[in-house]
Amino acid sequence: MILGPGQELRLVLAAANDTADSTWVASWFRNAPASSPVNAPQPMEKGTTNGTTPVTVIAAPSSGQTAHLTEFSLVNTDTAPITVELQLYESSTPYTFSTWTLAEGDVLKCDKNNRWYLTDENGREKVAGIKGDTGPSGGFVTLELPFAYGDATPSPIGTALADKLILSVALYITSYFDGTGPALTIGDAGVNDRLMAAGQNDPTSEGEYETHPVYAYGSDTPLNLYITPGSGATQGAGLVVITFQT
Repeated sequence: MILGPGQELRLVLAAANDTADSTWVASWFRNAPASSPVNAPQPMEKGTTNGTTPVTVIAAPSSGQTAHLTEFSLVNTDTAPITVELQLYESSTPYTFSTWTLAEGDVLKCDKNNRWYLTDENGREKVAGIKGDTGPSGGFVTLELPFAYGDATPSPIGTALADKLILSVALYITSYFDGTGPALTIGDAGVNDRLMAAGQNDPTSEGEYETHPVYAYGSDTPLNLYITPGSGATQGAGLVVITFQT
């Protein structure tokens, strides 16, 4: 998705939430003229829904620039289904281009290929494409785990099926860890950092960290996030997304 000057990406709920707003994160970069940095990555955007009040995900770029959405994820953390409208906002007019209904725990995602789809609370893909279209049977599936500094460790992410390649492991730090010496690894009971080692991410810095293991287990294997919050930690949160071959 590419935004030009005067265009914003917004989201809004079709109705008030039940008990809690839902969280989202977005990755993007700015493309500018030759006189400015080109394809400059920008800090990850993050926020929550605000009921029926629109929320800006990516603000309008400056004159002569474009903003490119690369990845997006919204988790329904409410205790009831929600309906999310995605809007292009231009010249004080909202243009709704897609509407999604998420059950409790569902995740709405957009990947690097600008493909929008839903996963359930176990990370299994439910729908692919724009509302009303059914996703293809082939491709990939994902497991997701929102986490926080005080969560139990290891925190179960899900099960890697036998002989299925793990294509990528993405770790989004949405709230930095403020403790001394925090560490995060992703792996299994045998090798805690098989899929992502502590040196491949920085819990003290908000952003996205990604590995590409291209690894397959010989049998169904539970995957875990191992959390060391750091001495004196009072905050820290994020999201793990693991992508598998189907």
